[in-house]
Amino acid sequence: MWARASTAPLFIPARDAIVAALEKGPMTVPDLAQATGKGTSTVKCALHRHLLTNRTVIRTKFGTYALAGTQPPYVSRAEAILAALKNGPMAFQALAREINNPASSLPQFLEPLLEKHKVIRTARGIYALAGTAPVYVPTSDAIISALTKKAMKLGLLVHRVNKLTKTARSQSTIRTVLSRLKEEGKVKQDRPLGEYRLARSVRAR
Repeated sequence: MWARASTAPLFIPARDAIVAALEKGPMTVPDLAQATGKGTSTVKCALHRHLLTNRTVIRTKFGTYALAGTQPPYVSRAEAILAALKNGPMAFQALAREINNPASSLPQFLEPLLEKHKVIRTARGIYALAGTAPVYVPTSDAIISALTKKAMKLGLLVHRVNKLTKTARSQSTIRTVLSRLKEEGKVKQDRPLGEYRLARSVRAR
C-alpha cells in the first residue's frame, strides 16, 4: 500500500529564508518576517547569531539589511568618528563636517566614546583617539587637584598645574581661573599675594 505524500509545506531554516528574501533587495526586520513567514524574534536571532556574524548579511543603514556585496555597508556615527580620528586630532566643528553630521547632535555620539575611553579631549574642543595624545585636563581641575595636597602661592601652583596637565599654561590664565574658583567659593586666599587653598566644602568631598 502506497503512503500518501505529505502536503505540509517544506521547512526552510530561517537563515536560508532570509538569504532568499534579501536576493530581492534590502529589507527591514518586519519586511523579512513578512517575506519569510518567520516571527520577528526568529529573524533577529538568525541575523545576529549567524548571518551578520559570518558576514553573509550586512546592515545598509540602521535597521535595514542586505546581502554582503550588494550594497554599501552601514557605518554608525561612532565608527565614523573613530575612523576620522585615525587621521589625527580634530576640532569639534571639523569632526562634524568630516562625518557629515550636524554639530548640534554630535555630542550624543561623542560622549559615549569619551565615557568608554575610546576618544579623549586633548584641548578644549579638540578630540583624538585614546592613546595617541595626552588627555586634556581643565585648568580648574588641575588647580583643585594641586591644592588638595597643600596650600601654595601662585608661582608654585603654576608649576604644579603645568606638571599635571603636561602643558604650558600661562600665569595669567591660571590667575583668571583662580579668580573664578574664588567667586564660586571653591578656593580661598587669606591675603593678597598669599597662599591659595581649597575651601573647606571642597576638601570635605
